[in-house]
Amino acid sequence: MNTILFIAKNDQQGFTLIETLVTIIISAVLAVILAQVIANQTSRSYRPIQVINENLALRAVMENMAADCQQGIPVQIMQNRLANGDYWDPSFVGNYNFQTTNGCVGFDLGTGQEITDTNCGVLKVTIAIQGTSHRLTSLFAP
Repeated sequence: MNTILFIAKNDQQGFTLIETLVTIIISAVLAVILAQVIANQTSRSYRPIQVINENLALRAVMENMAADCQQGIPVQIMQNRLANGDYWDPSFVGNYNFQTTNGCVGFDLGTGQEITDTNCGVLKVTIAIQGTSHRLTSLFAP
Protein backbone atom coordinates (compact mmCIF):
# COMPACT_ATOMS: atom_id res chain seq x y z
CA MET A 1 0.00 0.00 0.00
CA ASN A 2 2.88 2.33 0.62
CA THR A 3 4.00 1.77 -2.93
CA ILE A 4 0.70 2.95 -4.35
CA LEU A 5 0.73 6.16 -2.32
CA PHE A 6 4.29 6.85 -3.38
CA ILE A 7 3.39 6.47 -7.03
CA ALA A 8 0.35 8.70 -6.60
CA LYS A 9 2.51 11.46 -5.11
CA ASN A 10 4.92 11.37 -8.05
CA ASP A 11 2.05 11.75 -10.50
CA GLN A 12 0.76 14.95 -8.84
CA GLN A 13 1.45 18.15 -10.73
CA GLY A 14 1.67 21.75 -9.48
CA PHE A 15 3.94 24.10 -7.60
CA THR A 16 5.18 23.75 -4.09
CA LEU A 17 4.64 26.49 -1.54
CA ILE A 18 8.31 27.53 -1.70
CA GLU A 19 8.22 27.86 -5.50
CA THR A 20 5.12 30.02 -5.29
CA LEU A 21 6.60 32.29 -2.60
CA VAL A 22 9.86 32.74 -4.53
CA THR A 23 7.90 33.69 -7.66
CA ILE A 24 5.82 36.25 -5.74
CA ILE A 25 8.93 37.80 -4.13
CA ILE A 26 10.79 38.08 -7.46
CA SER A 27 7.70 39.62 -9.10
CA ALA A 28 7.38 42.17 -6.29
CA VAL A 29 11.06 43.19 -6.56
CA LEU A 30 10.75 43.63 -10.35
CA ALA A 31 7.55 45.67 -9.92
CA VAL A 32 9.29 48.05 -7.47
CA ILE A 33 12.24 48.51 -9.84
CA LEU A 34 9.90 49.19 -12.76
CA ALA A 35 7.91 51.73 -10.73
CA GLN A 36 11.10 53.63 -9.82
CA VAL A 37 12.26 53.74 -13.44
CA ILE A 38 8.89 55.07 -14.61
CA ALA A 39 8.82 57.70 -11.84
CA ASN A 40 12.31 58.96 -12.76
CA GLN A 41 11.42 59.18 -16.45
CA THR A 42 8.25 61.12 -15.66
CA SER A 43 10.12 63.78 -13.69
CA ARG A 44 12.78 64.06 -16.39
CA SER A 45 10.21 64.45 -19.14
CA TYR A 46 8.71 67.51 -17.41
CA ARG A 47 12.01 69.42 -17.24
CA PRO A 48 12.18 70.44 -20.94
CA ILE A 49 8.65 71.85 -20.73
CA GLN A 50 9.59 73.80 -17.60
CA VAL A 51 12.67 75.24 -19.34
CA ILE A 52 10.57 76.38 -22.31
CA ASN A 53 8.04 78.04 -20.01
CA GLU A 54 10.79 79.87 -18.10
CA ASN A 55 12.37 81.12 -21.33
CA LEU A 56 8.99 82.28 -22.65
CA ALA A 57 8.40 84.22 -19.43
CA LEU A 58 11.77 85.98 -19.77
CA ARG A 59 11.08 86.83 -23.40
CA ALA A 60 7.64 88.22 -22.54
CA VAL A 61 9.17 90.65 -20.03
CA MET A 62 11.83 91.75 -22.52
CA GLU A 63 9.21 92.22 -25.25
CA ASN A 64 7.23 94.52 -22.94
CA MET A 65 10.36 96.56 -22.34
CA ALA A 66 11.16 96.65 -26.07
CA ALA A 67 7.64 97.94 -26.79
CA ASP A 68 8.18 100.78 -24.30
CA CYS A 69 11.55 101.58 -25.84
CA GLN A 70 10.03 101.70 -29.35
CA GLN A 71 7.37 104.10 -28.10
CA GLY A 72 10.13 106.45 -26.96
CA ILE A 73 9.58 106.11 -23.23
CA PRO A 74 12.60 107.55 -21.36
CA VAL A 75 15.11 105.17 -19.84
CA GLN A 76 14.47 106.49 -16.32
CA ILE A 77 10.78 105.59 -16.56
CA MET A 78 11.71 102.14 -17.86
CA GLN A 79 14.04 101.68 -14.88
CA ASN A 80 11.25 102.70 -12.49
CA ARG A 81 8.81 100.26 -14.10
CA LEU A 82 11.42 97.55 -13.90
CA ALA A 83 12.04 98.26 -10.20
CA ASN A 84 8.28 98.17 -9.49
CA GLY A 85 7.79 94.92 -11.40
CA ASP A 86 5.37 96.52 -13.85
CA TYR A 87 6.72 94.53 -16.79
CA TRP A 88 5.67 91.11 -15.56
CA ASP A 89 2.03 90.30 -15.11
CA PRO A 90 1.38 86.81 -13.70
CA SER A 91 -1.40 86.31 -16.25
CA PHE A 92 1.11 86.09 -19.12
CA VAL A 93 4.48 85.24 -17.53
CA GLY A 94 3.38 82.87 -14.78
CA ASN A 95 4.27 83.06 -11.11
CA TYR A 96 8.04 83.17 -11.47
CA ASN A 97 10.27 85.18 -9.14
CA PHE A 98 12.31 87.49 -11.33
CA GLN A 99 15.63 88.96 -10.34
CA THR A 100 16.75 92.03 -12.27
CA THR A 101 19.96 93.94 -12.74
CA ASN A 102 19.97 97.15 -14.71
CA GLY A 103 22.16 100.11 -15.24
CA CYS A 104 23.36 102.62 -17.77
CA VAL A 105 26.26 101.52 -19.94
CA GLY A 106 28.30 102.84 -22.79
CA PHE A 107 30.96 101.37 -25.02
CA ASP A 108 34.53 102.46 -25.64
CA LEU A 109 34.74 103.00 -29.39
CA GLY A 110 38.40 102.02 -29.50
CA THR A 111 38.23 98.71 -27.69
CA GLY A 112 34.51 97.94 -27.77
CA GLN A 113 34.57 97.27 -24.04
CA GLU A 114 31.55 98.04 -21.90
CA ILE A 115 31.95 101.02 -19.56
CA THR A 116 29.68 102.56 -16.95
CA ASP A 117 27.89 105.53 -18.46
CA THR A 118 26.45 108.32 -16.33
CA ASN A 119 24.17 109.91 -18.90
CA CYS A 120 22.21 106.69 -19.47
CA GLY A 121 22.67 106.48 -23.19
CA VAL A 122 22.07 102.73 -23.19
CA LEU A 123 20.13 100.76 -20.59
CA LYS A 124 21.45 97.25 -19.95
CA VAL A 125 18.92 94.93 -18.34
CA THR A 126 19.53 91.38 -17.15
CA ILE A 127 16.52 89.40 -15.98
CA ALA A 128 16.84 86.00 -14.32
CA ILE A 129 14.38 83.58 -12.82
CA GLN A 130 15.39 82.93 -9.23
CA GLY A 131 16.46 79.39 -8.51
CA THR A 132 17.41 78.65 -12.13
CA SER A 133 20.29 79.40 -14.44
CA HIS A 134 18.01 81.07 -17.00
CA ARG A 135 18.79 84.70 -17.66
CA LEU A 136 18.31 87.11 -20.50
CA THR A 137 20.25 90.32 -21.15
CA SER A 138 19.18 93.12 -23.48
CA LEU A 139 20.35 96.60 -24.33
CA PHE A 140 17.83 99.41 -24.78
CA ALA A 141 18.71 102.74 -26.36
CA PRO A 142 16.20 105.58 -26.42
